[in-house]
Amino acid sequence: LLTDGLHPVAVTGCTGTGAIRLIIPAAGTTLYALCQPDSGAGHLGFGVVASAGGGATWTPVTPTGPVVANAGGVSVTASDASHLLVVSGGRADLHGSMTVSSDGGRTWHEPASPPSPPDRGWAWVGSPGARTFYAVPTDPVSGFWRSTDGGETWSRVTVAH
Repeated sequence: LLTDGLHPVAVTGCTGTGAIRLIIPAAGTTLYALCQPDSGAGHLGFGVVASAGGGATWTPVTPTGPVVANAGGVSVTASDASHLLVVSGGRADLHGSMTVSSDGGRTWHEPASPPSPPDRGWAWVGSPGARTFYAVPTDPVSGFWRSTDGGETWSRVTVAH
């Protein structure tokens, strides 16, 4: 994994042999990694580790972090050291899922007012900071979703053709 595209970072503290997803928050210096120890029964479970030292050392946050539908793809982002978002999507039979953390990855929950799940779930999420998140559905549509309160409530943004 590369934090800046040039220098490799070894994420330690992950268990299992599953995928590791590095999260670089839009604001702050804490890095996160989701560690996928295994998957099963249509869901993907992750552990969470964090680094306050640019990836030199990693500390476990929780071994039982977010769980999302195993719908084909997973996208993760963080707006700051407290607010993280994980989505999945790609398969019409599972519709994908969305889960947020407001305490640096220690606990996870469904948003208080989530967006309507797209037929094939979510393709991508990102954050410019300031507790703002964007979520792009997998289905080809003329818009995306935005949250300005750390992922708790969402509004649709329509893009003209």
